Amino acid sequence: MKLRRRYKYGLALIILLGINVTLIKCSQNLGIAIIVLEFLVITSLIVFLLSNFLVKHTNWYRNLFAYTNQMCTNIGYRDYLVRNLDVVNVGSNPARFAFHYDGVLGENWSTGNQGLDMDFEILKYRHSFIKKGGVVLLPLVAFSGVSGYLRNKPQYTGVRYYAKFAKTLDPMQANLIPEVRNANKMVRFPLLVEPRAIRYLILDEQPDSRLMIDDMPLMYPQLLEDARHMMESWLDEFDMKSIDAPLSEELKKGMDISVRIIREMIDFLVERELRPVIILTPMSEPLQSFFSEDVKKKLIYDFVDKIDRPSIQFLDYSKDKDLQNPELYFNCLFMNLHGRKIFTQRVLKDLSIIN
Repeated sequence: MKLRRRYKYGLALIILLGINVTLIKCSQNLGIAIIVLEFLVITSLIVFLLSNFLVKHTNWYRNLFAYTNQMCTNIGYRDYLVRNLDVVNVGSNPARFAFHYDGVLGENWSTGNQGLDMDFEILKYRHSFIKKGGVVLLPLVAFSGVSGYLRNKPQYTGVRYYAKFAKTLDPMQANLIPEVRNANKMVRFPLLVEPRAIRYLILDEQPDSRLMIDDMPLMYPQLLEDARHMMESWLDEFDMKSIDAPLSEELKKGMDISVRIIREMIDFLVERELRPVIILTPMSEPLQSFFSEDVKKKLIYDFVDKIDRPSIQFLDYSKDKDLQNPELYFNCLFMNLHGRKIFTQRVLKDLSIIN
């Protein structure tokens, strides 16, 4: 597929060059100004297409879509041979770094930064890949219950965020997501949306290799600082002065939005004879220490109660001391490869998917 796209770009450049030469020859009688103008216009188009092609091969661009590569696009949907999956998960970054399936047909359908609404869109598109009775893990993290509040935040409403889903979902389905026109441009012509990305041709980002980290690279004091910084970032993101403060009216509305989405998601899966499981993923001990039982009740357990689907299994791994071992993580929240393997095997056993 990549080679085919490169041939298309090459052919387009050859055609444009041919048009350029032809127009110059045909315009000799119209004066040098027109010839120069035509040359500049067509040459600029050629330079743009070539630059756009090169930008799409930078680490910056690849990192934007690093966690969509595990999903087939609409083009490859019918050629995707993996069917009858035993287990899948959706979720945001903590889920991306919590599950690694060995010995079962399982897939991680987290694209990284991914809200409940996009979880639902992915399940609408890909649910037919799961076998009848297959398990769909619906992961919760600390602030999932009020994540509906983030609908007004740039990290969940920007073009970069929606571009992942414009690339992943069926085009007709993707047309319903916000910013879809600019998101499609971001996929095909990133320079039209972010002209400053041209700088990555000179000084590129490092490739996102976090999935390959197999140890804890931080010393314990660094891990404590990382946990403190994570809490400050969450409080800023959700406009909370303190983790112990009562939920604001806006956050309560955010919880109502989250409850509605996850209810609809659960009902959608049950109607298709799939088995949704709500799962609270673990955190390292330094980060977990910020969450008292009262805080977890306010942010998580009250949310689960409001979902009001008592027949749906709820697995809570936040209290498991073994899974809070920092050696299973590469920062205070994200599990390393070793940790993902241990945690996933534990979940699969608890769900009787493996012995």
